[in-house]
Order: sequence, then structure tokens, then C-alpha cells
Amino acid sequence: MARVADHLSVAELQAGYRGSKEATLARHYQVVWLLAQGRTR
Repeated sequence: MARVADHLSVAELQAGYRGSKEATLARHYQVVWLLAQGRTR
């Protein structure tokens, strides 16, 4: 199971994903956001 450090809240990760102008950064945020929600790989 993947673990996510508590540096950012789920809401902050979602905001980073939705607010990213660069596609690569948005995908990085999306992956961490989904893992932080408890989704599996």
C-alpha cells in the first residue's frame, strides 16, 4: 500500500491539481491527491 506524507491536505492537493497550468505538474498532483484519498494503485 502506498503512503502519502501529511505535508498537504487532501483539499490542498485537489486545488493544486485543478489549478496547475502545466500538464505534468497537474498529473503529479492528481496521483498524490488520489493516493491521499485512499485509492489504490
